[in-house]
Amino acid sequence: MDARIFNYFWKICLIILSSSLIVACFNEGAPAPRVKKDSVDVRTIQVQAQDLKISETLPGRTVAIEEAQIRPRIDGIIIKKFFTEGQKVKKGDPLYEIDPRLYKTRLESAKAQLQQAKASFDLASHNLKRYEELYDSFSVSEEELEDAKLNFEERKASLASAKSALNEAQLNLEYTKVLSPITGLIGISNVPLGALVTSNQQDPLTTVINLDKIYVDLEQNALAWQNLRKMRLFGTLTSDKETSEVTLYIDNEEWPSKGELISFNPLVDEASGSVTLRAIFDNSEHLLVPGLAVDAKVMLGVNPFSLVIPTEAVVRTARGQTFVYLISSDSRVIRREVQLGLLTESGFSVLQGLKEGDEIVVEGQSALKDGALVKIVNLVEPLADEQ
Repeated sequence: MDARIFNYFWKICLIILSSSLIVACFNEGAPAPRVKKDSVDVRTIQVQAQDLKISETLPGRTVAIEEAQIRPRIDGIIIKKFFTEGQKVKKGDPLYEIDPRLYKTRLESAKAQLQQAKASFDLASHNLKRYEELYDSFSVSEEELEDAKLNFEERKASLASAKSALNEAQLNLEYTKVLSPITGLIGISNVPLGALVTSNQQDPLTTVINLDKIYVDLEQNALAWQNLRKMRLFGTLTSDKETSEVTLYIDNEEWPSKGELISFNPLVDEASGSVTLRAIFDNSEHLLVPGLAVDAKVMLGVNPFSLVIPTEAVVRTARGQTFVYLISSDSRVIRREVQLGLLTESGFSVLQGLKEGDEIVVEGQSALKDGALVKIVNLVEPLADEQ
């Protein structure tokens, strides 16, 4: 071989070898290219029908089950106070005493007037009987007899009036002791000893509140309430004792005891467009007080044989359409639009688009498109995205 040809061939080999070494240096440490998989790993569930408990969280406020504002029934001066603020009082316990001296005097006067009226009545009754006998013997005229009857009726009315005045005087004397109308905790006294009180005053002397149980009044949108009534009327929503259960939340913290839904106000508040539902809670420890702003989860009923899918199975488009990926018999996915109902603790109820037994994707949707081939792993092996 010619020496020039040999040298030229050798230079070409050196150039090729150098280029290979440079490429190898640049690629050192770079990951090997991934081979595109033929299928996408997904996890799935089968859609099953179940009895779906429908609940709603509503705002509300605590209300005393019994509250008595104590006001006097008579005029007078407060001379005694029998209670300690904040303590429990029983129904009938004395709270205040109003100076009774004036009312004792009035009672004695009423008794005397009653005795006088009774004496006059007895005399009129006796005279009437005598005039009736004299009239039968033609000793008095008919006019004199009529006068005797009229006098008798007047004395009878005066006697009834005197009895009524005596009863009123006795009541007024009893009202000098201001009694508690209910059992409960008593508040702060608003009047000092020696204060003048009147029967028509607006400000209460104090307040007694029964806190052994407490109401919670909840506000529900009137249209939602109406739809709920329709669902119960047509049987798509059933109710029982368990569905009247109410869970209370204060500052997002669940109250330990459950309440019960007991009534509702059928009148719609025109300002808020809502109706009031009332629940009752045990409050034996007196930790709940009236006026607290609370939230409550109300069990509204059970929707029997509902199709429910987890929230993670639902995919939403930019236009707000909802769909799921349905597994076909050839291990491919079908994009299926669905109409969703209520959102519950178990997930979304499905109104249209699926049937019981359908298998849908709940994880791995980000790598899917309509018709994609999938491999169902379902907790047997980790998804590729997690490796």
